[in-house]
Amino acid sequence: MAKSRSDRILSTPSSYARRHFLYVQEVGTLESIEPHISRRQNLESFLFFLVISGSGRLYYNGSYHLLKAGDCILIDCRLGYAHESSPDDAWTLMWVHFYGQEAPSFYQLYLEQSYPFLFRPLHLDPFTSAISSLYAVQKEESSLTELISHKLLTELLTSCFLEN
Repeated sequence: MAKSRSDRILSTPSSYARRHFLYVQEVGTLESIEPHISRRQNLESFLFFLVISGSGRLYYNGSYHLLKAGDCILIDCRLGYAHESSPDDAWTLMWVHFYGQEAPSFYQLYLEQSYPFLFRPLHLDPFTSAISSLYAVQKEESSLTELISHKLLTELLTSCFLEN
């Protein structure tokens, strides 16, 4: 039996988007049915996710962090990470993996401002709205998908800066 239900879209950017835009690699939602660990390392990607409901923990940058509904994460996947849902309080997540030539610079600026990779915003709406819109745009696949995705990813990152 599956340990989770996931609704996701994988995206392959054009060469133009790779050179000029922030672009979506994967976007979706995950509902844990039972605890399981998701591990990745050396992934040329950045990950933003938010805990919609439930709780769990994240292993990142050498330590564990407890997560609960309303928490947001912005991490560099090149460093490696693992996350798992609580056995007693299964979680639902929304996430987007993204990259682009300027993504490391955005993240470096974020860190230089001493903003935390784990934060709890006052309002989740800008984050849930951005991920829902990214999902819808990826599903639609129009000639403007990459440009609109770049705009939405920039808005998502801007929201991360504004909440801290």
